[in-house]
Amino acid sequence: MYGFEPQFHIPMLSTAVPSADERREELRQAREDATSALTLAAERMKEYYDRYVRDAPEFKDGQKVWLDTRNFRVPGVSRKLVDRYAGPYLVKCKVGNLAYELKLPKDLALHPVFHVSLLLPHKESQLPGRHPPEPASIEVEGEEEYEVEEVLESRRYGRWKKL
Repeated sequence: MYGFEPQFHIPMLSTAVPSADERREELRQAREDATSALTLAAERMKEYYDRYVRDAPEFKDGQKVWLDTRNFRVPGVSRKLVDRYAGPYLVKCKVGNLAYELKLPKDLALHPVFHVSLLLPHKESQLPGRHPPEPASIEVEGEEEYEVEEVLESRRYGRWKKL
């Protein structure tokens, strides 16, 4: 106090405690066991994951791809009647590891970057001169709409459902 620091001479005691050393060794061994179990579990999870998951396809610039419509919202049309894939559209460039920018028509009004899981490679028809028929469109208030020609099948379960 007041500028004076007292000197403490405490004799050092032996710190070797057999029970503490044994406990430390038990904890070290438990940690090693837990680490090896986690490593083994991670290897098994990777093995099971790799059985069913395929590598993401690579698309080149200018390649045609189909765009999955599962996230499209079409007002006034049932999800069941919307095509599963739209396009084909051209790939502009790769954005990041798993996304691609597509060249979309201006009237589609969508962000042009899509994850690779929403893209399907376009394959040309093997039959020469054969093109898929385009559905007939109708313009209503300046927007194209498509008309259903007929309902092929329906069933009754509570109320009528169009299949």
